[in-house]
Formats: sequence, structure tokens, C-alpha cells
Amino acid sequence: MQTNFLSLWTDYLLKNKEKLRTAREYGDLYESFIAQFPEMRKEFGVFYTPQYIVDYIVENTLGKLIKGKTPEEISKIKVLDPSCGSGSFLLGAYDYLLHYHLDYYLAHYQENNKERGKYLTNENKLTTSVKKQILLDNIFGVDIDSQAVEVSRLSLLIKCLEGETQSSMEAENKLFKQKVLPTLDYNILCGNSLIAPDFYDNGLFLTPQEERKINVFDWKEGFKAVFKQGGFDLVIGNPPYVRADLFANQKDYLESHFQSYEKTADLYVYFLEKAFLLLKSGGLYGVIVANKWFKAKYAEKLRGILSQKEIVEIVDFGDLPVFGHVAAYPCILLMKNGIDISDNEDNNSDFFPVTNVKTLFELQLRDYVKEHNFLVNKKSLKQESWSLSNSKKQSVLDKLNQKGMPLSQYINNLAYRGLITGLNEAFVIDTETKNRLIKKDKKNKELIKPFLAGKDLHYYENLNVQRWLIFMPSGWTKAKSNNSDSPFDWLQKNYSAISEYLLPFKEQAEKRYDKGQYWWELRKCAYYEAFEQPKIMYQVLQVKNAFTFDIQGLYCNNSVWFIPKDDKYLLGLLNSKLGWFLISNYCTQIQNGYQLIFEYLSKIPIKSIDFENGSEKNAHNQIIKSVVSLLDLHEKKVSLKLAHEIEQIDRRIKHNEKLINEKLYELYELTKEEIEWIEQS
Repeated sequence: MQTNFLSLWTDYLLKNKEKLRTAREYGDLYESFIAQFPEMRKEFGVFYTPQYIVDYIVENTLGKLIKGKTPEEISKIKVLDPSCGSGSFLLGAYDYLLHYHLDYYLAHYQENNKERGKYLTNENKLTTSVKKQILLDNIFGVDIDSQAVEVSRLSLLIKCLEGETQSSMEAENKLFKQKVLPTLDYNILCGNSLIAPDFYDNGLFLTPQEERKINVFDWKEGFKAVFKQGGFDLVIGNPPYVRADLFANQKDYLESHFQSYEKTADLYVYFLEKAFLLLKSGGLYGVIVANKWFKAKYAEKLRGILSQKEIVEIVDFGDLPVFGHVAAYPCILLMKNGIDISDNEDNNSDFFPVTNVKTLFELQLRDYVKEHNFLVNKKSLKQESWSLSNSKKQSVLDKLNQKGMPLSQYINNLAYRGLITGLNEAFVIDTETKNRLIKKDKKNKELIKPFLAGKDLHYYENLNVQRWLIFMPSGWTKAKSNNSDSPFDWLQKNYSAISEYLLPFKEQAEKRYDKGQYWWELRKCAYYEAFEQPKIMYQVLQVKNAFTFDIQGLYCNNSVWFIPKDDKYLLGLLNSKLGWFLISNYCTQIQNGYQLIFEYLSKIPIKSIDFENGSEKNAHNQIIKSVVSLLDLHEKKVSLKLAHEIEQIDRRIKHNEKLINEKLYELYELTKEEIEWIEQS
């Protein structure tokens, strides 16, 4: 693959050579090329970083480091991207340094200054000699992909020569007796930023191909001079996003070398921890990275590590398409490698600015951040989850937490995800097929269950079944056939219509990971009986409250979760304004809504009713009464056609919603100001 890849890259370059006017365009070209190879992107977790993101991070890290410094002082500053890819962040840093030096020399060396020619040309540009020295002094990178390393080196060298002509380079070569181009063999290196040569200490035997993929790297050996000075002054970049299952053979090593290790953690988690091991004390860190680490269970240890550092700023893009069509949920994280030891509750160092970016349309990021940022108290962050809220919102959340218990505790952790069949085209059928199978043999009815998808669920609405599940769980055949010697023959004999229907899918069904003991069975599941119970059902992805109630024994796919509990008080809370406020603060943002994975939803505080308290009991009963009315009203509304009848129903719906919200505010003892704030947000 590697030889073929290099050949394809060369061909691609030749076809697009007219686009290569600048270093940045060279890097862009490589990014557009590698996007054509999904398997490469999957393996290395590469996403092209937009230039405005690079510029913002560079300006707010490197810009702060060099402000007011002389070129001599700046020459000691070492900038690193440990997953440099095609070099977009290193190019951004280099470009920033070039502009700073040019402004400095223009300000400090007048036309008649004899020293001026060392730094500036007659056209008031930096000499190639100065540009080369800045590159060698300041810019460093590592990447596991050898091709990316070559692209990064060449991008930087192209940048170094931008604006030069043949005559200007020859003249400078005569003057300074230097090579036209420096070598970057000691600045941009190829290797695995996370894995050192001690990976082999456990006696692992790897094939040559596996060794190339691991590509161990010794930081202290690769950058001796840098670590003699204590490490890097700045680490920037876009760490790779790679799922845990794609680097399984490295997990033992990562577990023994990283405090943040969790078996399900994405690769970027270890890059975040590694950065602080590479930084000097007081060094700066600036990255764009997936925001899932705010709340994900696998990042709990990472949050503990980061809470010991100084958080400078977070800019969260939520589900905005920063990387084009790729859903990455990125945030900019700016930090300092230091420990905040302040005990003063009012000390400003306890607070850091957060910005939630709501649009990319004509976005001027610097101006947007200035206008929309708010301060978050670092001391309000809990290791189990980070809620990045302003002080007013945080005080409301704290009060709600004090008044309730986590949902997981309230329901004894009884929440389940819907089913994965592994082959929906075989096991999920429409009503016409269901009727046909039952008409052939009424006995088939016992194997066909009503089946819902997430899009079938709506706020308080009656559940309209349009799909059905052929339901034979793992172990069913053996139990029913008394361990028949020929299980499928038994199935054909006893359920001929269903076996005949499924037979064309046999080859695909046998290849399923999600299958039972036989290809016609569904996977094992410890909670099949829970589907038959009264339950609250909800969409995993919601753009507004979408909880409803089921007493029909409905089954569902994995875009639905359910709580097997006949609790209309809980249903009312989850579908309320207060419920949405909690969901939007505990669950991760996705596709203009929120992802209600139980790991996040389980933390929302539910007020447990003291039935000895008359006012609490009355509020609880009123909520249940209104929920029953809403279920009934939504069922009636479906069949209405006349506008005035629909309008009357809608008025009654709004009245009951208002009653539920009021009673919940009463139970949580919220003030008028707190209620207004919740409803506005």
C-alpha cells in the first residue's frame, strides 16, 4: 500500500502542480489528496484544520509567548506539533514568526543602519538567511506517517523560499556562503509520539508491517537539545481521532505509561496527556480536539489531570461542521502547564473564558469570542463530568442537584437500549409482510413483535406501529425443539412461512456479529422481558423533548432507549422545560440537538417525592394527572381534521404543560428569577 500510495501522491502532485503557488496550498493539496483514502484517514485519524482555527490558536499561544521579545530571545522558543500531518499548524506558527521578525527589524533598523542588510533586503523583506534560521530555531514536529512528514518539511521549505527569485538566492548565497535550503531532518521527525522503544521490553514479536505501524519514537533522543532546555515552550496541533478498537495492540503499553488510560478512550486522550509531558513548566498548549472529553466516561481520568493545569480558554463548536461533512464535535482548548494553587474563592485565576460558537456563517472567530464568551469557575468542575456553564447557570444547576438524586439512582439503573438485529432487511418487516405471514399460519403471530425506530417516537404521542420484528432470540430454537438434531428442519416444519421468508437471507445472516446460536436467531439479550413491560421510551437523539409512554409491549431499535417503569411523574419531568434545561446541560450536543446516551442522561437530578409532605404529594399527583391528560389529548389530536377542533386541543395541551412546569418549579423550590432564566435559556 505504501509504495502504491507514494506513486498515487506523485501523480496527484503532477496533475495539480499549477495550484502550488504557496506552502499553504501544498499542504492543502495533500489534505485533499488523503481525503480520497478513507482507510488512511481511519487509521491515522486525520482531519484537515481550517486556517481560521490555526490562526486563532497560534495568535493566542505563540503570540502571547513572543510579545515584546527580541529576536534573540525568540530564538530560544521551541514550538512543537506532535501530530503535525502536512504541517498546517507549523506553517501557521512559522508564518506568525516571520511577520513578527519583519515588523521588529523594520522598527529597529533604519535605512542607514549598517547592520540592516543582515536581516532585511532592499525590498524590505526578511533575508532568506533569517527565514532559514527562524525555521531551524523554532519549528519542530513529529508524525507517524512518513509521507506526511515529507509533505510537512517541503511545505515549510516552500514557505521559506516564498517571494525569492533565482537571482536573489544566488546573491544571498554569495553573501552568506550558505546553502539555499536548510535541512529539516532534525526538526520534523517520523515516529509514534505516544510509544517509545521500551514498547519492545515485554518481548513482543511483531511482523515488519506491524513494526512499521507502531513506529516507536524516542523523544529525548530525537530532540536532545530541546530537552536539555527543559522541553518545549509551546505544543499546538490537531491530535488524531482514532477509536480504541483500532489500536488494540498498543493498549497494554498505553495503560502502563499514561495516567489517563481507559480501555475505551479515543487516541486523542493520550495526546492531551502527552503534551504536558513534553512542555516546560509554564509552557502553553493549544489544540483543536473533540469535545467529548468534557463528559465521556472514558475521559474521567483525563479531566482529573487537566484540572491540575491552568485552563486559559475553551471555545466549543458543538456540532457545527468545522471539518466539513465529518461530525467531530470540536473545541479549541488553550492551557498552561502549571498548577493553580490559589485558595482564594474570588481570585480571577479560578475563572476562565468559555465560548459556545453557534454559527460558522461569516465567522470572525476573534470578534465572536470577544462578544460571546462567559466566565466559568474552575472550582465548579467535577471530575465525573465538566459542565461549562456561566456562574448564573451553574448556580441553578447546583441548586437542582441539591434538590434531586441522579436519574440512575432514581430508577435503580434500569434503562436499556433497543435491539440490534445485525440484518434489519431480514428481521424487520412491514405490515403487509406481517399480515401475509400470519395469514399463512396464525402460529407465526407469536414470533412477530411490534417494532419502533427512533423517528416513530414523539412527545407524548401515541405510538403508531408500522414495522414488525421477527423475534427468535438466542437459545429459542433449542428450547422449543428439545435440542432437535436438525434445528432448521424443525423450524421449517413448525414455522414454514417464516423459515421460507428468512432463507434467502441465510448467507448474510450467518456473517452477522449480532446473531444467536443459529443464523435465524437474534443475539443474546438479558432484558428481552423488559420490552413487554410498561415503559418510558425516548429517542437517543433529540432536538426537543421526545419522551412517551408504552403499555403495548413494543420492541425498538438501538436509536431508542427505554426505562421499564410506569412512572408518569418522571415522564412529565423529562418532557418539561426543566427537563430540557437539564438534558441540554448534561448531554452532548449533536446535529442541532442532544445525544441522550444514558451515561450522560443518568446524571440529571430527579426530585424524589416525600409523600408525607402534603404539598409535595399534591404537586406530584397534579403532574401525573396532567401527563395522563396529555397522553389522551395527543392521541385524540391525531384523528382531528377541523382547524377549530385542533385549536381547542392545543389550548388544553398548553394548559397541562403549564401546570406540569409550575409544579416542577415548586418541587425544586426555584425562585422567580431562576424560573425566568431556565425558560429563557
